[in-house]
Amino acid sequence: MTTAGIVARGLLLAVSGVVLVACGATTEPPAVRDSPADPPSALVAGFVYASPSCPVESVTDPCLPRRLAGATVELYQSGDVVATDRTDARGHFRLTAPPGRAVILVHTMSELGSDSRRRVKVRSDGTTKISVGVDVGLR
Repeated sequence: MTTAGIVARGLLLAVSGVVLVACGATTEPPAVRDSPADPPSALVAGFVYASPSCPVESVTDPCLPRRLAGATVELYQSGDVVATDRTDARGHFRLTAPPGRAVILVHTMSELGSDSRRRVKVRSDGTTKISVGVDVGLR
């Protein structure tokens, strides 16, 4: 190959490299983009009660539901646990979750009663208030 051929070939390679760089072809990995922002969350608040709370009820002695302390409250969306809380001494709970359809599952910590499930729609425009009853089996 002649000197002019070598120079022409070198010039062609140099121009090709400039074109590739100008088109964005680099050997460096692409920049990592930030992950999308967390979805907005809303408040779900309420209480858990046990009912019936006595074996016999009469007109003069009504058997009112009683608040259930120490129960575990879980909020599920799309089959996943999104939030969990334990009821306080007055049976209250507070959960934070994205707006949308959900299922609340209450696990009791006593021998009486069973788990309770309740469907709820988590509102985006304020607090979603809900009460969940647990049947303790007294009849």
